Amino acid sequence: MEELFRGKDLRAIRLCPKPDTTDQTLFITFSNFRRTPSLQDDGFGQDFLSKTGIAAIHVICAGNTWFQSPEVLQLAQAVLPARRHFAKAVGYGSSMGGFGAMMFSKLLNLDATLTISPQYSIQPHKVEGDSRWAHIARQLDFVFDDMDAGLSKTAHHTLFYDPCTADDIHARLYEKKGVTSFALPYSGHSSAGYLQQVGVLSKLVTKAANDPTGEFDALHQMALERSARSALYAQNVKQAAAS
Repeated sequence: MEELFRGKDLRAIRLCPKPDTTDQTLFITFSNFRRTPSLQDDGFGQDFLSKTGIAAIHVICAGNTWFQSPEVLQLAQAVLPARRHFAKAVGYGSSMGGFGAMMFSKLLNLDATLTISPQYSIQPHKVEGDSRWAHIARQLDFVFDDMDAGLSKTAHHTLFYDPCTADDIHARLYEKKGVTSFALPYSGHSSAGYLQQVGVLSKLVTKAANDPTGEFDALHQMALERSARSALYAQNVKQAAAS
């Protein structure tokens, strides 16, 4: 493990299970929302990526702050030289981490993003109809919350989400920016748990590593067909029927 950057708010670590090769794909992951966040936390998907032999840089935040820190620019300066060792780079994250992957896709020169239930913003006036994180938004100084500026226009963006939740609001906003979205009804927030239960999450990551700008239609169909394997799906269907 190599620590590329450590600040007060953000940290970046690099793990390369295999020797660097110019044709290798690098994952740059972003922390999801955690109950007790710390800079010492593992990166998102760190264990799986390491065991699978996928090179990764993990961006870890000290709090559930949606990466709203001026340290982002310093972190990017530390990360970009390591990113240039790789032919392709994929941003990866869930919920808050998905927001990070999208927001910094241009800054970090990403070729693709793979995100699960990402927010477009947590500021209620930007995502009318979703105030789930309004209490956090009130405490933040938003220095990086302009998706028009942050979202790479050349990267291949893919997201998975539950259209039966307020995540639908965010997916629609991303679609207007050219992002490809795949709906997983009753998968909940975040849909990562559902994808893991149906055995598709690891397949998505592996495919993105092998073909960062490829299509995910077949894996989306597989995830839909396997819904009976998911306890989360059954629970969410039951709750929807009772409401």
